Amino acid sequence: MSMKLKFLLILGGIVLFVGANSIITVDEKEQKLIRTFGGDIKTVITEAGLHFKVPFAENIIRLEKRVLNTETDEIQAILVDKKQLVVDTFARYKIMNPLRFYQTIGNEANANIKLKSIIESATRGVLGKRSLKDILSGERQVLMEEIREAADRETENLGLKIVDVRIRRADLPPENSQFVFNRMKAERQQKAAQFRAEGKEKAVQITSKADRESQIIIANAKKDAEIIRGEGDQERNRIYAESFAKDKNFFEFYRSMQAYESTLGKNSDTSVIMSTDTEFLKFLHNGTRN
Repeated sequence: MSMKLKFLLILGGIVLFVGANSIITVDEKEQKLIRTFGGDIKTVITEAGLHFKVPFAENIIRLEKRVLNTETDEIQAILVDKKQLVVDTFARYKIMNPLRFYQTIGNEANANIKLKSIIESATRGVLGKRSLKDILSGERQVLMEEIREAADRETENLGLKIVDVRIRRADLPPENSQFVFNRMKAERQQKAAQFRAEGKEKAVQITSKADRESQIIIANAKKDAEIIRGEGDQERNRIYAESFAKDKNFFEFYRSMQAYESTLGKNSDTSVIMSTDTEFLKFLHNGTRN
């Protein structure tokens, strides 16, 4: 191999090596900073694609573009009613200004340490304005949003944004759990007694109303029955009167038959002795008298 060919191969290798160290590949999940050997940030790259730098004179700092997670330790927060609450939270954040983030924090490990302190402080601050009743009433979503806003205000100059804060666990210390349980049990028993009393009162009202209405219905029914019975008796007497007026002898005979039935009876054990000549028995004669 000639010296010229060797020289060209060596030159080509140097060119490729320098070219490889001049190209920066940035994907959609990351953002990069170009820093000179003097420590100054020269370029901030947030768009995906191919970019270039001065080989050997500049180096690359990679930062995440995706949403990151950080967790806090278990803390105790003192509520406004002096109760203690054991809280465990985690947060999600995103690097919005890579240059400021690098200048103020440096890297993700430092960010987690910083955010841990900020979120714990925000959690204590928000919960310290609430009572245990407020927290147990189902306002957890509101509380988490308040904590996120408070923490986000503290990080606005750090080049990042708090996307979300979640309370994973919120428990009472063991020494307070039984006290709260007993109080909640007493409140529920009081509510149950109140509901039972209201139910009994309502039952008495309904029963009294039903009795009153039934008495009114029965009274009205009896009144209607008496009116109908009276109208029937009146109609019966009218028919009798019309019938008897047409045949007085039949009327006299009919009245006598009623008197016989009333006096002698069908199943009576009473004995009555009368003269056959009495006027009362005239319709029982065998036809010898008129």
